[in-house]
Amino acid sequence: GSLYNPVIIYTVDLHYGICHVPANQVKPISGSHYTEKVLLTYEKVPITAHDLLRLRPLTYLNDSIMNFYLKHLKKRYDESRCDAAEITEGREWDDLDGKGCHVFPSFTYTRIKNILAQIGAGARDSKVNRERMWKDIKTWHRGEDLFKKRLLLFPINERLHWTI
Repeated sequence: GSLYNPVIIYTVDLHYGICHVPANQVKPISGSHYTEKVLLTYEKVPITAHDLLRLRPLTYLNDSIMNFYLKHLKKRYDESRCDAAEITEGREWDDLDGKGCHVFPSFTYTRIKNILAQIGAGARDSKVNRERMWKDIKTWHRGEDLFKKRLLLFPINERLHWTI
């Protein structure tokens, strides 16, 4: 490189040392085997090699990792509720339908937010708009009665931060 044509170098922390890589040797991950090859599918959530890279320190979690983990937690919760059936028997308020938790997919909050933005602040409370929103939302819960659930989990990602 020269003063007019500088060489861009990326610095990568490998946790056992630092590596300096010229930009012309960096290949994009998008469209590679990292993003296309599904390593495993858990509760209908596919996990790719690229998703696993999101588990490295100092990286951001993506929706696949969040959906995977929340479904895993829900399955463990449901299993623990089945094991505790003897204890909670007859306590309908505690777990209304035997599966008291529903986890929405990570896109749900964003979708609801977009619908509300399209409707506009003044018309949100109209019956037509509530019915339109419910028509869109009711397809996301696979026929479960959400009104019998004790806990509804909505993963929310705003400003690169996940909240449940």
